[in-house]
Amino acid sequence: MQPDITVLGAGVNGTSTALALTLLGYNTQIVADQFAYEEQHRDPRFSSAYGAGAILPYSVGMDSLDETFEESQTVFRLLEELSVLGVRKNDHYWIDEEGRGPSNAPKYLDGFRKVESPNALPRRTGSEHVTDFTAEMLFADMPTYMEGLYRLYQAAGGSIRKRTVTRTDLTEMPGLLINCTGLRSPELFEDSAPYHAARGHLVTAQRAPIPKLDGTMISYSYSVAGDRKGVYCFPRMDGIVMGGTHQSVPYRPDEKPCFPPLNEPTTKIGGTEVPKRIVELNAELLAQLGVDVERSDLEVSIGYRPLRDPEGDGVRVELAEESCGPVVHNYGHGGAGISVSWGCAISVARLVREAIGDREVPPAPVSRPAPLLPLYRTLTKHICE
Repeated sequence: MQPDITVLGAGVNGTSTALALTLLGYNTQIVADQFAYEEQHRDPRFSSAYGAGAILPYSVGMDSLDETFEESQTVFRLLEELSVLGVRKNDHYWIDEEGRGPSNAPKYLDGFRKVESPNALPRRTGSEHVTDFTAEMLFADMPTYMEGLYRLYQAAGGSIRKRTVTRTDLTEMPGLLINCTGLRSPELFEDSAPYHAARGHLVTAQRAPIPKLDGTMISYSYSVAGDRKGVYCFPRMDGIVMGGTHQSVPYRPDEKPCFPPLNEPTTKIGGTEVPKRIVELNAELLAQLGVDVERSDLEVSIGYRPLRDPEGDGVRVELAEESCGPVVHNYGHGGAGISVSWGCAISVARLVREAIGDREVPPAPVSRPAPLLPLYRTLTKHICE
């Protein structure tokens, strides 16, 4: 049977979108040249496979960000309650030497508050007048999350096809096209909006103990006075993830992104240059939480995030008439790819129903893997009501 829908791209947004449409009763396929579950190397263009996984939007432009993120939060809360796909929540701390705190967390996280008794929280040597904030925050363990997402998609009846698609191939793709190709989108479709590649550095401390406060797992972001660069640390099943950086340069599909040198002291891990603060400041802070970071256990990941028109329209989620026919676009998520993935999938599903008509929503998938039934109910409620 020919697919009703072909989803181009197998990152977190492509796979979430394909799963949502499959649960709505559409016959879907994902076509991509890379899949997170089979990659043995870490291609910076495909950072869905190993991103930090914090469920909080940053470095993104989007008119409907508030609504989209809230819809995503609804799904992630469900996955956390079901204890599936490596989604969890823990207390996150923002430790700020200038006392300002994060700009986005108070708006998006319930229970965000100033810490009144911060004595047990770590401090940089020589820091003064530090202010602490906290809230419960959701995280996705990306290697576990992506593999589980693929499995759910296939269990729901979706199919996967591995191939590299060029612009001349688009007319051959069956069904309505959903463009979730991220950095490859300018290669395949015209778009006059400015497009950037945003580079980030992550250092994973494999086998490191989980940082805890009063016996409970925590994560933190630490802001240094003056430069505001700071660091963060998120626990994960394969150790702890430390970051971070954000460098953005214009992206051209016919050439590799050319990033300037890191304008700060650096160190090398396995031959890869990273900011020294990610390693040394995190090591100092983690030691105060009883966690020793062994340099021999460190592994570096560098990822490019597709950042579309950050000062303008931002993320592109729309139905457009292209030379190959109608296409629903879903790309340019910047640093919010995981955070808005389900909200964007819901928006795409509404556009699909507009483009090719409603399908009778199939019966609840009671005989499929357990997470599919509550996920089906949550998604259909958002999309169909």
